[in-house]
Amino acid sequence: MSIDENKELIRKFNRDMNSRDTKIVDKYYSTRAIDHAGCDDREGLKKALKKFFKIYPETMFNIEEMIAERDLVAVRTTVDVADKRGNGKSLSTIEIYRIDDEQIIEHWGYGTPFF
Repeated sequence: MSIDENKELIRKFNRDMNSRDTKIVDKYYSTRAIDHAGCDDREGLKKALKKFFKIYPETMFNIEEMIAERDLVAVRTTVDVADKRGNGKSLSTIEIYRIDDEQIIEHWGYGTPFF
């Protein structure tokens, strides 16, 4: 894929994350994916997202900046969340994705603790 296609894949992934449906992980992440942000793999990421969306049923992922080179895409993301009581806050993350065969194959993420 081209750099622009890799960037578009990550834009779509972040947009679809706003649906709060963990099944999108299967669409965007390879079965061979490795998550270096503490989730280990695709199944671990889905479990973490289920927990996250249960705590924060109102969630909006917004890409603020995006840089891409070769098969890597880096994004600075703001995640606006609200818990069940409506208490909101804004979280910040830096994410790096490696793309292979039109899917995310590797992910690193750092930022404001979600929990």
